[in-house]
Amino acid sequence: MSLYKKITEGYVERKRDGTGVFKEGCTNRALNISRGEMRNVFDGDLVCVKKTRLTKRQALKVEVLQIKKRRTKKILGTFFENKGKNYLKPIGKGFGKKIEIQGAELPNISNGDVVLCKLKDGLLPEDLRLSVIEVWGAVDELGMESKVQIFKYDIKTEFPADVEKACESLGAHIIEEEIPKRRDLRELAFVTIDGDDAKDFDDAIHCSTLDDKFILRVAIADVSHFVAKDNAIDQIA
Repeated sequence: MSLYKKITEGYVERKRDGTGVFKEGCTNRALNISRGEMRNVFDGDLVCVKKTRLTKRQALKVEVLQIKKRRTKKILGTFFENKGKNYLKPIGKGFGKKIEIQGAELPNISNGDVVLCKLKDGLLPEDLRLSVIEVWGAVDELGMESKVQIFKYDIKTEFPADVEKACESLGAHIIEEEIPKRRDLRELAFVTIDGDDAKDFDDAIHCSTLDDKFILRVAIADVSHFVAKDNAIDQIA
């Protein structure tokens, strides 16, 4: 018979080793959760747990009873098959090393593809179901890394109207009145070192020789000339 028993709610922090920390909502007290109890429980989930202690000297045991609210309903990762079962290797921390994907029929998908999955879970951790909703393609495809990072960090891909309006006033033309104020090196063949999929070319280099020496010139875009302090573009950046 338990010496102490209490049911309470709180949020979970998942550790790298598969164990977890339960932070009780009413007291903010932190309690350790075993690896077994953390199965299908993810970082940031709101859970209902039972705390028990058999003796005064025994540490409190935490048993996860219910998943009250998931931190997220979508998980991004890479697909792989092993011994006839399909798995997702999540991208980002807090989800563990692998999650089984249910469902006999899968879209056209290959090992190593980046896929977006949806959680279809019930109240109990063992009720978790994961299904593929989007296949993004091979992990080494052009632009895939940017797409993954945008999802991972929930980066906004659309800008507010005031930012769009401020950008419309900026052009790619050379401002003639600025030329006398700067050193004009347009006769030199500067090259950018950004990748093919870069959206901004904000620096360039030029290398030449003088006698037995090399001269390396680096040109940096003067962003502060175009973006005023505290304007709409500066604030969202």
